[in-house]
Amino acid sequence: MTRPFIPDRESGGIPTGGTGGFGGSGTFEQCDDGNSTANDGCDASCVIESGFACPEPAAPCHRIVCGDGIADWPNEECDDGNQTPNDGCTDCTLDSGSGGTGGTAGVGGSSGGPSTGGVGGG
Repeated sequence: MTRPFIPDRESGGIPTGGTGGFGGSGTFEQCDDGNSTANDGCDASCVIESGFACPEPAAPCHRIVCGDGIADWPNEECDDGNQTPNDGCTDCTLDSGSGGTGGTAGVGGSSGGPSTGGVGGG
């Protein structure tokens, strides 16, 4: 996955020349919460800390919690907001064979008359 380009906070996000005088000054960061506080999801080197997810590079990070209704990929395959087993998502992992079931196709009309199908499922 390509990390987004984040302008340096020190320059106020203003492009300052970059390589050969073209482009902005900055780095490729996984996150940037504007501080160097440890254990808040984004470390001083702008790398996502273990056990956290940062949905947007410049947004606050949050702890990964199975059952909170937020699927934090790649740590969680799914998160349906509950701990109910065999409902398609168990312990934030897709249940094998999950994918739902489709509807039933309609049946033709009576003999002697025109045949019309019902509404099919998906």
